[in-house]
Amino acid sequence: MLWMVSVVRVGMVAFGILFMIINFLLYAKRKMYEPIMFTWGVICILGIILGIADRPWGLVGEPGAPVVLVLSMTLFAVITALFVFSSIISIHIRKNQELAMQVSLLNQENEQIRVRLHELETDVKNKSDDEA
Repeated sequence: MLWMVSVVRVGMVAFGILFMIINFLLYAKRKMYEPIMFTWGVICILGIILGIADRPWGLVGEPGAPVVLVLSMTLFAVITALFVFSSIISIHIRKNQELAMQVSLLNQENEQIRVRLHELETDVKNKSDDEA
C-alpha cells in the first residue's frame, strides 16, 4: 500500500515539472499573463518540493495510502481545471488590453478629425464672410 504514496510523490513531481514547462510555454506564446504565470510557478515549485520531501509522507501509514491517492487525484484534477481557467482568463486580459489600446488610438484619431473639421468649417465661414 505504501507504493501508492510513492506513486503520488512521483506524480506530484512530474505534474509540477509538466505544469512549469506548460506555464513557461504559454507565457512565451503570450497566452499567460505575468502575475498569473508567477503564481503558477510558485505553486509548481511548492508541489515539486512537497513531492520530494520525505517528512509529510512519513505521517501517512498503510491505511491512509488509498485515501491519499484518491485525494491527490482529485486535487490534480482541480488544479488542472484551475490552470486551464487561468490561461483562458490570461488570454482575455491580453485581448482586453489590446482593445483598450485600439480604442485609445481611435479616440485620438477622432479628436484629430474633429479639430481638422472645425478648422475647415472656420475656413468656409471666413470665405463666405469675405465674399459677402
